[in-house]
Amino acid sequence: MYGNYKTGGIIKKKVDLFNFNNSVNGRIDGHLGKNTLAETSYNFDYTDGALKCGLGVKPFEVLFDGNHYVPDMPDGLIPQKIFFYKRFDETLLKKDDRILVLFSNGSVYEWKICSGTGQMNIIQGLNFTTSPFYVNYRLNSEDVIMFSTDSALYVYNGETVKTFDAPKITSMCIHNERLFATTGNSETELWFSKTFDPTNWNVSLDEAGFIDFRGKAGRLLKVLSFDGYLYAFANYGIYRITAFNNQLEMTAESLYLNSGRIIRNSVCECGKYVIYLAENGFYLFNGSTSYRVMTELDKYLNGVDNESISTVYHNGRFYASLNLKFGSEVSKMIVCYDLENREFYLSKGLNVYDLEKVEGDGFSYLAALCEGYQELGAISYDGCKFGIPLTKLWRSNQSDYGVYGKKTLSYVSLFSRSDLTVDFESDLGRKTVIFYGSKTRQKLPVGLSGTTFSVTIKSRSSNAEVSKVLLEIQYL
Repeated sequence: MYGNYKTGGIIKKKVDLFNFNNSVNGRIDGHLGKNTLAETSYNFDYTDGALKCGLGVKPFEVLFDGNHYVPDMPDGLIPQKIFFYKRFDETLLKKDDRILVLFSNGSVYEWKICSGTGQMNIIQGLNFTTSPFYVNYRLNSEDVIMFSTDSALYVYNGETVKTFDAPKITSMCIHNERLFATTGNSETELWFSKTFDPTNWNVSLDEAGFIDFRGKAGRLLKVLSFDGYLYAFANYGIYRITAFNNQLEMTAESLYLNSGRIIRNSVCECGKYVIYLAENGFYLFNGSTSYRVMTELDKYLNGVDNESISTVYHNGRFYASLNLKFGSEVSKMIVCYDLENREFYLSKGLNVYDLEKVEGDGFSYLAALCEGYQELGAISYDGCKFGIPLTKLWRSNQSDYGVYGKKTLSYVSLFSRSDLTVDFESDLGRKTVIFYGSKTRQKLPVGLSGTTFSVTIKSRSSNAEVSKVLLEIQYL
């Protein structure tokens, strides 16, 4: 919005930056976009139009019997992967949910979430050289967690581990009481176990078997049970499988061929949808058709390696820890995408390499592992990393604000609950203005001349909230 008025031969113009939502957009040229279209923005949540604290990570802790407990991670070991084991203790008749962590030496430790301690114990019989795939299942009237790696299936019932021969599984899920899996033994075969027995992989008409998908879609990447069907995601397409107990009644159809190669680790069930990343951007799949989403990020994803992406769905939001390229810099960031509002924002500096949903009776967390930190973390919304505030930044594109030629940016006014700096840069110089937290609107002089300007708002506060930014420009 612009407002012009003339005083003594000098024209004064007001430019508002009131509405920040969906401010990062690589699809629109910066000179053509609105003033609130950012060149870069991170660690600010701008989905409601103001700039507020975005994601953070805090120590993972639970409240039990009035006390807070944090898992005691073993000294000298670097955590690699988090697993959530949802379990009911049939002997004690109570919930016995656990968090399992794979460490750098291949060992797996567990923490009983509601044990009333922070003690973590090693699980004998579980040791992995590579990160395994896992699934929760109720087998023989008890809750188990199953891991797969190197042509073996490990079944842990909370007390002991049993090992079974299996295909070399590369992804797996439970569907209609069978374990379905993509494998490393064959690029196009989808294997399934015997009904009610995921440990039985003997191929026969009444036990296990496989379906071979040979076609233009390429190698099978991931299988998941979704909305009553089974779906197999391949390099360039998606198959829908109708799979009941009788394997002779299984049918399959090819639904969609992607124009860009699908990234295996990105495929994530999100309630009524599945979101995945392909080489040409993010897609939302509704069970029959895929649609492009977050196309504003395409520019920053182009040519960037994201094979190690980590994704999860939690409380209506899709989270992806991935690499994005702004200018010449590639940074690990988290995309937080609200499926209801179809809005997203970015976080930088958390360096999260694994995300896992941890949900049970009375608790719901998003567990996280961060590079350089041994402790188990949980996603927070205070813009801090283990108590240390992250730098929050919003930077506009260069703009002449609709005025040709030289002009002077004379004043800036805004609301801010916390301290922040506003940096102005023009083709003729730079100026920095410092604001301190206040409950009322503040106005400070800038006094920077130029033909085009950019504005950078920065804060390191844990309660940042910036809104109603107004610039005043003077020109003849």
